[in-house]
Amino acid sequence: MRTEGGTTVRKILLFIVCLFLLPALAAQADLYKWQDKDGNWNFADDLDKVPLRYRDQVKRQAVPEDAQEATPPIPKDIGAKDPAKPDGSKEKPAITQPAPGQKSYEIKCAKKDGSLTLDVTLNEKHTIPFVLDTGASSIALSKEVAEELGYTPDDILPRVFVSTANGVITCRLIRLSSVQVGDACVHDVVALVHGEDELGVKGLLGLNFLSEFDWSNDTMDEVLTLREFTNSPDEDVYGGHSEKWWRKKFEDAKKDVKKIEKQLQEIKELQTKTLNQRTWREWQVKILDANLSFYKEELVLLDRKASRYMVPRSWR
Repeated sequence: MRTEGGTTVRKILLFIVCLFLLPALAAQADLYKWQDKDGNWNFADDLDKVPLRYRDQVKRQAVPEDAQEATPPIPKDIGAKDPAKPDGSKEKPAITQPAPGQKSYEIKCAKKDGSLTLDVTLNEKHTIPFVLDTGASSIALSKEVAEELGYTPDDILPRVFVSTANGVITCRLIRLSSVQVGDACVHDVVALVHGEDELGVKGLLGLNFLSEFDWSNDTMDEVLTLREFTNSPDEDVYGGHSEKWWRKKFEDAKKDVKKIEKQLQEIKELQTKTLNQRTWREWQVKILDANLSFYKEELVLLDRKASRYMVPRSWR
């Protein structure tokens, strides 16, 4: 009985000790921390929740259990959006190390009047000094440069209205067969042609070129870094973009085509009586025909790009 009683007492004591130890053991858990390509810090309590491309740089730390229930603290200087610079552009945070096989390009720029400038080669033969403008949605060219490329004011070119600091202006649309910065090259790029003296510089390198890469710019070191996108099908990322991005891109392209088709149909149905009205209608039809052809080709090129990155057909 003594032995049995002693054993029973020891079991009870062991059980009580375990009750005190378990909370202490459970109070420590792993928290995984990593920085994404936009410079934002992310946290997860499970390694499986960390995207594959960031697992090689993930940092693990033990945190109290009660801290896991609240949002992990983020230092004020990390993850904050960069304020806009005086010219309206933004400096993108430095990007992470390239993935295996991912091509990376570093282009040395020059600083002029507070802006970064760099040489850009258009259509494989015209090298022109451009201003890096990360606040511009598209590449913009002066009328002089467009004429140097072979476009003339008499050409029937598609047109678009653009909002500027000086109000709304009309710009012509052209498609460049290639735009090359250093060794980084993009084909079939849309550019806006501004009227004489409207642009102030020969050209602006905008986001429709930069967004073809995982990019960053360092104004202190005067360097533009471009990295080619890679596919991550496990994360539903194709050509560096998500399903939402691809779907919206195709929806917008199709809307542009339908909108112009509707405008064209309405003008063709107008009943005109005077020569001036008829001349105006014929001119508008020519412009809209040019716009329609341009945007239809944009849709074809977008589909070709999606095929290159093996984007699922259901997203288009």
